[in-house]
Amino acid sequence: MEESELAEATPQIVRAMAPGITAGLGMWLRGGQDRKNLEADHVFVMEMLKSGQTNFRYRGLAMEYEAFVDAEQEEIKRLVSNTVNAMQKADSVVDWSKVDLSRFNPEFRRRWISEASNVSDETLQDLWARLLAGELESPGSVSNDTMSIARDMNRERAEEFQTLCSAALCESDGTPIIVPSCGHPGSNSLEPYGLSYDVLMRLAHHRLIVNDMTSYLTFDVHADHPLVVAQQELTWTLRRSQDNGRTRKDSRIRGVLFTPAGKELFAVVQKIPNPAYTAAMLKALAEEGWTATPISMSS
Repeated sequence: MEESELAEATPQIVRAMAPGITAGLGMWLRGGQDRKNLEADHVFVMEMLKSGQTNFRYRGLAMEYEAFVDAEQEEIKRLVSNTVNAMQKADSVVDWSKVDLSRFNPEFRRRWISEASNVSDETLQDLWARLLAGELESPGSVSNDTMSIARDMNRERAEEFQTLCSAALCESDGTPIIVPSCGHPGSNSLEPYGLSYDVLMRLAHHRLIVNDMTSYLTFDVHADHPLVVAQQELTWTLRRSQDNGRTRKDSRIRGVLFTPAGKELFAVVQKIPNPAYTAAMLKALAEEGWTATPISMSS
């Protein structure tokens, strides 16, 4: 179905996802159903989406189940309800001014519906909603590998990854750089902040972070060229406390590094302030010879 076929009154998120929903019916109906019924169901849903209302209610799903001859009605309800719930969540966070539906990849749409339809947990629905919003705003930003990793995450992993993302130092454009270790992660230096060694190993197993607890990055900084880093709404310039006699080893920051897929997921995860970690991080950086100077976002 083309976007132009849908009524203007239809919510934008439905116009974006409608072709995938109708295609998804083929997966959601029993394989033994004959072709005639499948085609009738496809037309039925297309007409519902065109009208923007009837018995496919965007807010509070309801469908005329008698249209689905021989279908497993409860299973259809679960799959479609999961999909619509995640779509609603995406609709609440996406910036539609950044969206060009002509660039929206139909392959992503089909994959997203296939995966999101099986997600009932609220936390995981939030994750899939933000993946959809991120891809709508920036087509191509979510890879198949990242979607596979998200598919294999449970609620506990998603919450642990959110904790990690909330602690990350980022570049000015929001790209994550590193999660400073405040000591040695392998010795549980991050455990007080919800990131024990076991948690980090689980995140590494899911290919979200680099599986090396001795990781570090070296930065080329000097007095008139400081490192600018951000953590959520906070921004600092980092300079070495002593520039004279400094070696490259002195310009290292040790910590946890994200994998490429971890960086993609980082971009869509909602961050939660962790003042205790931020204070410990700044203290640890100072002990390692870094001077952090707060700056405003407009500076």
